[in-house]
Amino acid sequence: MAEQTSDTKKLPTLLFNIEGSQVLLPDIAIAEIIEYQVISNVESDDIPDWWLGQLTWRGLQVPLISLESMNHGAFFTKKPALKIIVVNALNALKDKGGYWAFVALDTPKLQRIQSDSLVASDDATVGDVTLMQAELEGEEVLILDMAKIESEIERLL
Repeated sequence: MAEQTSDTKKLPTLLFNIEGSQVLLPDIAIAEIIEYQVISNVESDDIPDWWLGQLTWRGLQVPLISLESMNHGAFFTKKPALKIIVVNALNALKDKGGYWAFVALDTPKLQRIQSDSLVASDDATVGDVTLMQAELEGEEVLILDMAKIESEIERLL
């Protein structure tokens, strides 16, 4: 049997910049990365600040959120390089279209990581939808609580 190369043991991930943080997601979680587009949002006292509205993507209505606002109250800064990251739903939203999306500040970077290169931060301040904060090659990254994010979105749908 052939020996595995070191590249086959590495997990392909994408590193996204959001306002004030970096988010690390496995590449398999991402359905597509598209250019930012302004969408219309219904304003109401019942809708939280993190809800940006519904994005029309491939003929589907996809919930669009601000991870910054959902996680720690910040909000993304509108820049020319903004991207929308369409995410494959894992849990609660599987039966409600199967996707959700968030705004990233720029094009994500592909990172191939080994499990031992991601180290949990001891003194991390974890946000509302952060599963853990970790260090990856000297940089702080957030690992999201995808189930909690989808549960929060589901409550609004």
